[in-house]
Amino acid sequence: MAFENKQDPFVRGLEKKTLILNLLREDTFSTVGNASLYLGISRDNSYRTFKRLEKEGLVILDERPWRLAQRGKCAIWGLTKKGLRAIVSFESCRYYNPKRVSNASIEHSLETQRAKIFALRAGWAWVSSRDVYQKAHKEPSRWLQVPDAIATTPKGKVMAIEIERSEKSIARYETIANNYCQMLYEQTIQGIIYICDVEKKKSVERKILSPEKVFIQGRLNNFNETFKSKFIFLNIEEWETYAKDP
Repeated sequence: MAFENKQDPFVRGLEKKTLILNLLREDTFSTVGNASLYLGISRDNSYRTFKRLEKEGLVILDERPWRLAQRGKCAIWGLTKKGLRAIVSFESCRYYNPKRVSNASIEHSLETQRAKIFALRAGWAWVSSRDVYQKAHKEPSRWLQVPDAIATTPKGKVMAIEIERSEKSIARYETIANNYCQMLYEQTIQGIIYICDVEKKKSVERKILSPEKVFIQGRLNNFNETFKSKFIFLNIEEWETYAKDP
């Protein structure tokens, strides 16, 4: 998303504001870092665009303490009710209410958003969690496991995306492995990508791939390499590289 060919500063500014609102249309909130990555501009440029949107009443600033903030707080820019009305086809959108969003939810959403941006830049199609849940609600027999997102590669492979910020129990992962193997068998998806913190990646991989048997079509089957190879484990930097050449 480059702006070098837009010589008119007004046109450049309008396009940047429109693109940020488009990002917020799906995700409700973002950060300067994620927005600058999404637009392909500097952080300073992204910050100035958010400030213009704030001045127009289209976004609000919400500073949150969280584990990834460099100085103890993270600046969250959320869509306001006025900003919601400024978006075309906003019926399915939501505005940002700081009182109704926990820090843990914000951190998970922002990490998912960053993963999505890398995918979009590499030409993938992306279905965010809200739409995934609607899809699963309509077809519960096909979507036994609801991922954080569904992403389709440029070659048409449908991948379940899981942003794994904290580890689950082995018993829980066993259920997840069974569900995903059934979905692989039925060709609902062609693979599962776990995006994990660097220090958790190996442990998550070990737990997910630990069962010797999985249930498919109501029968106990070997959890063999054909199925195991469909589970991919990456940290966010590895994901950026993988997305370019899946």
